[in-house]
Amino acid sequence: MKKGCKRRFLGCCAVSAVLSVVLVIISIPLVRQWQREVAKKVGGPHAIQLAQQELREVAPEVQLESHTCGLHTLRTIYSAFGLNPDLENLRFRLGVDRTANPLDPESIGTLQPDILRVLVQDGFSYERVYLSIPDAADEITSSMKDNKMAAALIRRRQNGNLHWVALRYESDSSVRVLDSLEKEPYVEPAQAFVDDCLLSCIVVSPSHNPPGEDTDIEWAHLEGSWGGRAPLKVDQLEC
Repeated sequence: MKKGCKRRFLGCCAVSAVLSVVLVIISIPLVRQWQREVAKKVGGPHAIQLAQQELREVAPEVQLESHTCGLHTLRTIYSAFGLNPDLENLRFRLGVDRTANPLDPESIGTLQPDILRVLVQDGFSYERVYLSIPDAADEITSSMKDNKMAAALIRRRQNGNLHWVALRYESDSSVRVLDSLEKEPYVEPAQAFVDDCLLSCIVVSPSHNPPGEDTDIEWAHLEGSWGGRAPLKVDQLEC
């Protein structure tokens, strides 16, 4: 390549790089505005409710559809914190009936990013327990000891399907499971539950702050895309 051509080529590359950076900078506020508009279309609660700090005794909601375990888990947690889940428009906001993969009509259900987004929108705070740490079971029980609950993604022993359940503190070495496929809560040894079933655990409590700002909601949705123990595949999310 001749020197002049090479110089022009490098100049074009430099100009293209600069223009790309400028376009990215310009597009950031536009993308944020688009995200806000999408959030509005996703919907919000029908009424603003404040969660109680003290947990109520609740039974698991009965699941009648094959893909609604995540919805029932969140509804159970909201009820335990004194909220009326019917006022929160949860089914639509979680996207339970929308396909995650447009090419797969069966890729419906509740995904972790949407759970975290809705929790922050509704004024909850969350803490993800990383299950790879040696004392994950102790972390879960100690975190829930102070009037907190957890949404947990498990692999069912019966068939290996993925399934969302709600957890409560039972003792320092056990958890109470509120499972939409069971009429009554049951108790599991915490360590065995972590070892055998648990894939992701989100400890939930009422936030002392108002419902999340746009940036908090966006971050929660992004963080939810990272699996707790293994990559979460949509086609495995069956109840």
